[in-house]
Amino acid sequence: DDSWTEELETREDCSERGYRGLLWLLEQSEQKVLLVGHGGLLNYTMNGHTNVVLVDGRQQQHKDDASEEIRCITKRFGNCELREFIITAWDSAGYNNDVTNGANQQEPVITL
Repeated sequence: DDSWTEELETREDCSERGYRGLLWLLEQSEQKVLLVGHGGLLNYTMNGHTNVVLVDGRQQQHKDDASEEIRCITKRFGNCELREFIITAWDSAGYNNDVTNGANQQEPVITL
């Protein structure tokens, strides 16, 4: 594996790698895909990348010991947990499904 190193990847690098993977998925012709990944990679990508926006239409859950609310979608993945998402991408200039990063093109924002 050419991407393997002895040093642990930073959270920012992990988040960027996951984001690039989502951009690659958007370039594919398939309408439905199954994405399998490590919970850490998914967490850093979905909760730590500025160009990934999570949208959750479900009700929020309350913590048992406090009035603070946490969204189900941002919680850590459980072992073998399945989540279903619809992925879209957009930018301020109007996303056109060309996710390559040209000189004048902004990075698309991915909505899950």
